[in-house]
Amino acid sequence: MSNAQIFQQITKRLKKVDDDFADEFAKEFEDRVAQRTPVDTGHLRASWDTRVSSSQITISNDAEYAGYVEEGTEYMEGAHMLKTTMSEIPEIAKVALNRIKK
Repeated sequence: MSNAQIFQQITKRLKKVDDDFADEFAKEFEDRVAQRTPVDTGHLRASWDTRVSSSQITISNDAEYAGYVEEGTEYMEGAHMLKTTMSEIPEIAKVALNRIKK
């Protein structure tokens, strides 16, 4: 096997590890955000959507009131489900890494 072929195999394996890690990270992040999301009708919790691309992980919620629940208003405290989960990124990364090692 040539050096170029070895390099191609290593590159493919690293890409798979990166993809697997990103998928597991995104799942864990979304699970934690959803668990912290207050439930009245369940619409807000069910509206979380996570997308993984080659360069980023995007989490969104298309419920019109999601921002108000996250940040709060003058009439209610914010739930801070995203902010709190963001503070757990190192822990989420460890969980994702442990999952892909198995």
